[in-house]
Amino acid sequence: MGEAFDRVKSQIGACGIWCGSCAVGNGSMRELARRFHALLESHGVGHWASDELDYPAFSAGLETIGEIASCPGCRAFGGRDDCEMRTCATTRGFAACIECGAGKTCPHKDTLDHMRSGALDAGLYVKTAETDPQNLISRWTDELDTHWPSRILFEDGPPPDS
Repeated sequence: MGEAFDRVKSQIGACGIWCGSCAVGNGSMRELARRFHALLESHGVGHWASDELDYPAFSAGLETIGEIASCPGCRAFGGRDDCEMRTCATTRGFAACIECGAGKTCPHKDTLDHMRSGALDAGLYVKTAETDPQNLISRWTDELDTHWPSRILFEDGPPPDS
C-alpha cells in the first residue's frame, strides 16, 4: 500500500468519516490518474484519437490529477480548513461528534448530515454511534481491498514511469 494510505488509514474525522476510505486522502485518485495516463501514452492515444478529444488538454489534466497532494487527514488538519465539526469536537474535548450526544440539537447537524450522506454516496466509510468500534479500522481496511476505486491501493500493478 502507498504512503498516502499509511498516513490516513488510522484517522477517523470528528464527523465520523474514515480518511482511509477517501480517494484523495488515501492516494487512489492520484494513482489511478497516473496509471491511466501511462496506459494512454503507451498506446499512443495522442496520435490516433479523434479530433473531438483535445488529447493534449486531457493529458495535461491527468498529469495534474496525478500530482494532487494527498490529504493528510482530518486529525492532521487536512480536509476543510474551516471544519466546524473538528473545531467544535476539539474545543469540547471530544474525538468525534458522536461522543457529544447533542444529536438533533447540534448546531452543525445539517452540515454533518450533508457531509456524511455525501461521503456514503461516494463509497466512503462513516463511523456512527451504532458502529461497533472493536477492530473497526482493521475490518474496514480489509473491506476496502475489494472496493473501487481504493482497490487500486492493494494491487501490485506496474507503477507508471515518473
